[in-house]
Amino acid sequence: MSSGSWVVRRSVVAQDGTVTTMQDAAAPVLSFPACDTTAQFMDGMTVGWAITAAMVAAWCAVFLKKGL
Repeated sequence: MSSGSWVVRRSVVAQDGTVTTMQDAAAPVLSFPACDTTAQFMDGMTVGWAITAAMVAAWCAVFLKKGL
């Protein structure tokens, strides 16, 4: 870290062992999206309701088949 910001420092090592420092470059600033803490819950609830609807539909089909 140099003067409050991260830098990428590259060096080249020659075959005879000498080290040459190349030009420093500023590292890119990382940014992350905001976290949605309810996303996984809502996904699970959607799948749960889909399974419940399929079970109710199957029960209705069996119930109607017995009645006819």
